[in-house]
Amino acid sequence: MAAQKAAAAILNLIRGGPRVAFSWHGASRSATMARTRSPPARKAPVLEKLFPAIVVAACLVLLLRLVLGERRRHGFDRVLGRWSRALGARIEGLFTWNASRRRARRAAEEAIRRAREGGEWDGNVYRPKSFNNKKKDRKIH
Repeated sequence: MAAQKAAAAILNLIRGGPRVAFSWHGASRSATMARTRSPPARKAPVLEKLFPAIVVAACLVLLLRLVLGERRRHGFDRVLGRWSRALGARIEGLFTWNASRRRARRAAEEAIRRAREGGEWDGNVYRPKSFNNKKKDRKIH
């Protein structure tokens, strides 16, 4: 009897039916099968949904562009170009904001280092060592 149930469960699984789990409750008892719920459906990740959505949107934009007349198509192209440049600038800004801050911090640290090492401070006035070179007769104008 247990072998028939096992064979039926395997055939059911091969045919794509609901899964059936086997449980052996002891040597004296025969094999019993307990129905289990099918595993939860795998949810599609965001990228698997986002990419087709972008493709559909692009196709709709191209279809709309085909329907428009020549004058409206030029205006539509100008607006799309403006939007794409703005979007590209924002995306570029997402990836470069840290690098630009890092460059600014390095430039500030370099200026502070030069101010500490390369001249004299008289109160809050900084005089670089190059200003002390009186041998040169510099023309102002």
